Amino acid sequence: MKKVIIGFIKLKKDVNREQFEAFENRVSQYNVTLSSHESFKVLRTLGVMGNDHEAPLYDYIEIIDIHSLQAMYHHINHDDNLKQFIQEFTAFVEYAQFLTTESIVDVQQAPISC
Repeated sequence: MKKVIIGFIKLKKDVNREQFEAFENRVSQYNVTLSSHESFKVLRTLGVMGNDHEAPLYDYIEIIDIHSLQAMYHHINHDDNLKQFIQEFTAFVEYAQFLTTESIVDVQQAPISC
């Protein structure tokens, strides 16, 4: 069964968001070339739904569709570009947590006919 990695990212206070987003774009372009990755999406949080006064706990969320976790771990351990990306990532991030998930419900909107 296909796995999806969900990453929750809190940036360090002094990090320039434009620089982080440029970094994420560079990483995502590289990661989708790997045999282990199907897609790589980065979302910027805008707020807490239903509460305009509360700040989100995380600044960004990554959604990474994986063909194979074993292949992904192999790339992480043997790919020098990924090792460099991980080092760069830690310079931006105060806290990050990556969860391995699998879909239990996947409902798509039916096409609208005119």
